[in-house]
Amino acid sequence: MFLHGGDDDVREKLIDVMYENQRLQEENKSLKELLEKAYEFMKQFVIDGVNLLEKFMESVGKVMERLR
Repeated sequence: MFLHGGDDDVREKLIDVMYENQRLQEENKSLKELLEKAYEFMKQFVIDGVNLLEKFMESVGKVMERLR
């Protein structure tokens, strides 16, 4: 009987983890869609012949190189 109770606890934890995983996957999808909209918005603006998204990615690349 004691082991059965332990199995129930494990089953409940597994179900909780599965629901949390599903919630996080949905949140991740939503954030990816929002990021894509931001990228599309940034592409509309041009600075010195380069769109804002490219300028942003270039600056991120420079920061990443400094961190290495």
